[in-house]
Amino acid sequence: MRLMTNVSVVVSVTALVIACGGADATSINGPTPDGGSDSSANSDSGNGSDSGNKDSGNGNDSGPGVDAGPCPDESGAYTVMLSGQGCGDANANAPECIKQMACNITLSSVLSNPNSKPALNGTASLAMDGSFMNAPIKEGTINRTGCVGAWDGNAQTLTVDCGGVNTSQSCRAVLTRTKALCN
Repeated sequence: MRLMTNVSVVVSVTALVIACGGADATSINGPTPDGGSDSSANSDSGNGSDSGNKDSGNGNDSGPGVDAGPCPDESGAYTVMLSGQGCGDANANAPECIKQMACNITLSSVLSNPNSKPALNGTASLAMDGSFMNAPIKEGTINRTGCVGAWDGNAQTLTVDCGGVNTSQSCRAVLTRTKALCN
């Protein structure tokens, strides 16, 4: 006679969640995989020895930048240069601001005069190199879709291209960062 025994196995899985590019915890001491010492970091983007709150991720700074996560920090105030016939009534003289949360940016053109036309308004999800694809961007008062963006960290520029089927529909905006924070 064969005796069958039911055996219950309890598997315990412990998960460790690590934020991309750093940590948002005060209990981590010592070197991190990024080479930095994040012993008191809060919202660290993890590129160096960072001790600041909401580090901009550019090394040994403790400034009040944003947590860009694994993406480049594109937040700040920008000037706008427009080219192409498809830019509609977008206003290149309007102030432009980019706000960033992790790898998501919001482009906003805030005007002091409500009768003025804005530059660019919209949202985009950034790739790790700062570029984006298929973003809905409003150029002035015209809604565009399928816009692409390319970030140049050295020049501190974001080029937004909302192309079209011909030159009469194309619009390219080159945004140049002037300040790390918007007014």
